[in-house]
Amino acid sequence: SADMVSFNTRHFQWQPLISPIDHLIWGVDSRTIDRVWVAGKERIVGGRSVDVDEEVLLHEVATASKAILERSGLPYQRSWSMRPA
Repeated sequence: SADMVSFNTRHFQWQPLISPIDHLIWGVDSRTIDRVWVAGKERIVGGRSVDVDEEVLLHEVATASKAILERSGLPYQRSWSMRPA
């Protein structure tokens, strides 16, 4: 089984699509990845992981980072003002 990546060449970073190899090497970033197969299994579809619930992960990161900051004992002060949304 093979590993493979496909790119969304309709993304603006690929335009104008004159030299695909040059675009791949010099002109695009990971935002243009559409699908990824690892060991023959599709892991990324439409640029999103099929293995990770991103909303759950973001919540876990926010919770963990708050706990780490509190345990560190370091003061946290914003350097900018915040207004309620």
